[in-house]
Amino acid sequence: MGSGGGGGTAMAPLLSEQLEGALYDLRASVQEDLRALHLEMLRELEAQRHELREIVLHERRESAELRLEVERLRQENARLRSPLGGLAVGLFGTS
Repeated sequence: MGSGGGGGTAMAPLLSEQLEGALYDLRASVQEDLRALHLEMLRELEAQRHELREIVLHERRESAELRLEVERLRQENARLRSPLGGLAVGLFGTS
């Protein structure tokens, strides 16, 4: 019975080394996976930023066009509301 216990003690350092090696490999693998995930997230973020920038630029252009149209319509409304504005359009065919 005493010799069985001594053999287990001699194997403990070997088992410990194997376990440490496996943990080291696992840690390296997890770090590599995290690094790859981080890079993918950065790529996705950059793509989203680019897409959002394009959307904002499009909306700004459209908004500027709408502001010009609103201003043109306000001027037209003011002209049509003036005492002779609507009458002049009806009589003379001018716009």
